[in-house]
Amino acid sequence: MIDTAKCDIYRSGEDDQPVPLTQAELNDLTRDLNISKDSAQVLGSRHLEKRLLAPGTTYYSYRVREREFRKFFMFDEVSSLVYRNNIASLIELLGLKYDAMEWTLFTDSPSRSLRAVLNIGNKFSSIPVGYSVQMKESHESMESLFSTLNYQKHKWLICGDLEIVGIILGLQGGYTKCPCFLCLWDSRVDDQCYVRQEWPSRQGLKPGLYNVVSHPLVESSKILLPPLYIKLGFINNFVKALDMEVEVPSSKV
Repeated sequence: MIDTAKCDIYRSGEDDQPVPLTQAELNDLTRDLNISKDSAQVLGSRHLEKRLLAPGTTYYSYRVREREFRKFFMFDEVSSLVYRNNIASLIELLGLKYDAMEWTLFTDSPSRSLRAVLNIGNKFSSIPVGYSVQMKESHESMESLFSTLNYQKHKWLICGDLEIVGIILGLQGGYTKCPCFLCLWDSRVDDQCYVRQEWPSRQGLKPGLYNVVSHPLVESSKILLPPLYIKLGFINNFVKALDMEVEVPSSKV
């Protein structure tokens, strides 16, 4: 039992009365507990039964808590793309400061969908800004996505796998002679792939030259390569460069 005479926190009098939760305090509580929408309604209902909610505080508002964000969603019937408009206002509504130079646009396109999210480091969750279940990996699809997101206004950094990067920059897909967007590495010269260390840099991405088939949608300086792909590429090239003729000493158990 707590000795109230020695407890500095306890104070008799008006503090003995319960203090009902306001709407803002209830919202903060459900967010801090990280509970689902259904659990938030149960929590609010239990507080209401005990008369622990201030007048005007509702718990069923969680059923439509996404209503204030619906105005930021748009649907393009031509491309079947769901995207966000006025991204700067949306990010500020979430309580974050928006600076386009600090945000990165991640794009990915599996076989049957296309999605794009904005990310700012590992401290906050990614913000979905585009999604479609009918658009596929193509230069036309990426051009439509960038146009609806108004990329030329924001000019975020772009991150994605090498296939997506090639599509964005207008490179020809498949096993091509010059698949790299940074240099003129010749992938068909097998005898120099792991011997020659320097290749001439690309002086631009002009359609019709060095496997460039379409105009680039962004500048190549805006491209970021995922660290995982860089690590896997290093390991892959390291294994291929190993001397297969060297005898490996057998270990004795």
